[in-house]
Amino acid sequence: MVSVANDIYSQVGVNLELVEPIVLTNIPQACESTIHGPISQDQWNITQLMSLTNGTDGLECYFIKAFGDEARTLGCNCEYGMAMATNGTGITLAHEIGHAFRMEDIYASNDNWTNATVTLKKIAEDEYPRNVYMESDWNLGCRGHGVGGGRFYRKGESHVGLINRMLMNGLVERASGGRDITMGQVHGIRCTGSGMSDADWKIEKVPVGFFTDADRSESPVHY
Repeated sequence: MVSVANDIYSQVGVNLELVEPIVLTNIPQACESTIHGPISQDQWNITQLMSLTNGTDGLECYFIKAFGDEARTLGCNCEYGMAMATNGTGITLAHEIGHAFRMEDIYASNDNWTNATVTLKKIAEDEYPRNVYMESDWNLGCRGHGVGGGRFYRKGESHVGLINRMLMNGLVERASGGRDITMGQVHGIRCTGSGMSDADWKIEKVPVGFFTDADRSESPVHY
């Protein structure tokens, strides 16, 4: 998994090192830790899981069977560590490390999260990339004329197609999906809260890239 993540992060000159020890433990309450649920004697919350180790001066990753309250979720990350379900992949690991670098999820649609209080927001399938959508990335150099830079996506590719290629694509399908890391923000759909209210979802530039500011250029560390 680290090898796959390193292949992805080579795009931005980042190299990850696996630091010993790898610790195996058998704690029944941790096997299906919850992301949002309460801590109980029978089932841990991820904050309890991630308190097993601290002060590593690096990134902590915990592997569990599944998330007890979000069965479709492959991984999660917070300031104390990250956790991955058994069906996660090296791309999932790279995605969660992206969150440690303060990159956020980006979506082409929020239709998986719509309910009675959430309006459907969607990037149109026929919307094409524009300079203002990706100020610091991809085809900016050549402006479509092949001068001053190379093409990194096919002519005619939709903006939805580019979002789906990104490492920070927030859908569960990312286990076998996006690997692209941008240089800067990209226009898309962003969730700024739990996703359960309409105000949480915005169509705007999303911080999915590297070196947008000083904070994102630092090495990430979990507490």
